[in-house]
Amino acid sequence: NTIHSSTGESKGSHWRVLEIFLNAEGWSKIVGIQSADMILGSIFFPLSQKGYFTRLRQIIDAKVPPLVEPTTRAPNPLSGCLLDFLIQPIEFACGTLDMSHRNTIVKSFRQEFLEPAYSEPIINFILPCLMQNNYKIPLLCMLENNEVCGRNPW
Repeated sequence: NTIHSSTGESKGSHWRVLEIFLNAEGWSKIVGIQSADMILGSIFFPLSQKGYFTRLRQIIDAKVPPLVEPTTRAPNPLSGCLLDFLIQPIEFACGTLDMSHRNTIVKSFRQEFLEPAYSEPIINFILPCLMQNNYKIPLLCMLENNEVCGRNPW
């Protein structure tokens, strides 16, 4: 189970560890930009290969509360945190010079968030936030890594 352990215990502490280790600004301050890029690549690349975006989509669908209309304001603190977990690897991928990392991360994101049918949290929270923050996630990066997509919901 992605949200709770087999004993029913919350995985909130696991999310906090991810929040700390995926923070690009923190790494840049400690080791410099180039080393931070290498460290984040060594984290984001294997995570995206092993279903990071699949599990994140499951958590978002389960934990973002129902929304009546599209919004860019997180309905609760957890929703804002989950949005950060989504945006951080995409920002990294669009800024890294390692094309293998970039392509793998962008492809994984696209396959889990842009190609399947959109759930209510995706339509009413994630997509509006991505549209509002397009300066953080360049569309060109997505288009450059686009392959033939047969599963687009639109």
